Amino acid sequence: MADEMIESHVRQWLREHEGAAHCARCVANELALDYAAVQAAMDELAPRRLFSRGPCACGATGLCYGWSPTGPGPT
Repeated sequence: MADEMIESHVRQWLREHEGAAHCARCVANELALDYAAVQAAMDELAPRRLFSRGPCACGATGLCYGWSPTGPGPT
């Protein structure tokens, strides 16, 4: 289970960077948070309707707020 405060920070950061996927490591570095905590938060967010998976600029699989430009569109 993800820490609610960290999940909130991650969710807000992803919203501010809408349309591009970011992996947990890159988000953790940007927010100066623990990687494992950010990964847990992103795992909690991933199944939600407003989030989609896609490639991060670093090459890892990341999470995007909204639909990733390379991911599937809404159905």
